[in-house]
Amino acid sequence: MDSMPTAALNQVLMNHVAMSENGIVVLDPNNVIVLHNATYAGMFGFAGLSMVGRTLGDLMTWMYQSQRGAKISYPTLETWLAYVHSKVRSAPVRRFETDLIDGRWLLSTEQTYPDGYVVMNSVDITSQKKMEFELKSALETLERLAHTDELTNIPNRRHFLGQLAQELSIAQRYGRPLCLAMLDLDHFKQVNDRFGHPAGDQVLRHFAAFLRSHVRAADVLGRVGGEEFAVLLPETALADALLVLRRSCAALGAERIDTVAPDFAYTFSAGVAQLPGGDGAINCSALIARADSALYRAKVGGRNQVAAWQAP
Repeated sequence: MDSMPTAALNQVLMNHVAMSENGIVVLDPNNVIVLHNATYAGMFGFAGLSMVGRTLGDLMTWMYQSQRGAKISYPTLETWLAYVHSKVRSAPVRRFETDLIDGRWLLSTEQTYPDGYVVMNSVDITSQKKMEFELKSALETLERLAHTDELTNIPNRRHFLGQLAQELSIAQRYGRPLCLAMLDLDHFKQVNDRFGHPAGDQVLRHFAAFLRSHVRAADVLGRVGGEEFAVLLPETALADALLVLRRSCAALGAERIDTVAPDFAYTFSAGVAQLPGGDGAINCSALIARADSALYRAKVGGRNQVAAWQAP
């Protein structure tokens, strides 16, 4: 079978470039654009214009000044051009993604030939990127749900216990103070019985938001049971932990949830246990048991108060 004449083959190749759904541009050894197809022009925002005879720098300058084509985050034209020129021809074959101002994404392949010419081929991958972003968002949502209490939007029991184990290990290793507080809403069953479970959910959400705004940024919150919450206070001695919790207890007295009932208020009780210095044997379960024991003392003592764990 006879081979296709060179002129005919060249014509086929030129037709392919002109009609391709991919954006194609060719640079000479001096980075002057010697060819680009209409698809490439449309992708980078200069449809109807010809950049043949212009340099790659001219094209990048035009995009930067006209705010078309590639999404550019560089603060000045000079830094943008320096970045582009540092990348072009940096490898015999280079692949990179570009997000465009109009929201599309491109995957480009740049091939540098021994004679100095460069061919860039750009493919629209917007649909693939959309799926990638959706998948990433879904995975992040699943990760958040796995560690977050759905009702109150604070860490759930599983995540809180993981944080407790981590912080306890650090405190024991370096001999640092740490306190754990267990909190329980007072007479919460009566709220559900009198006003209904939706009202009880309102109270739980309110308390989670209240805690978040009244504890310190470094403290860790968790909902560990129905109406039971926990606060982990790293790098905190018992006196300071009691101060934080007692201030919160007093502040809650001024809170009202009128959507539950006119002038509705509620209280909580708390028990606080400290990891004592040099007590390397205690584990998470034992520390929780101490805090629960202190919580029981607060309940028996009349509720709406904070009690510290005391050794038997």
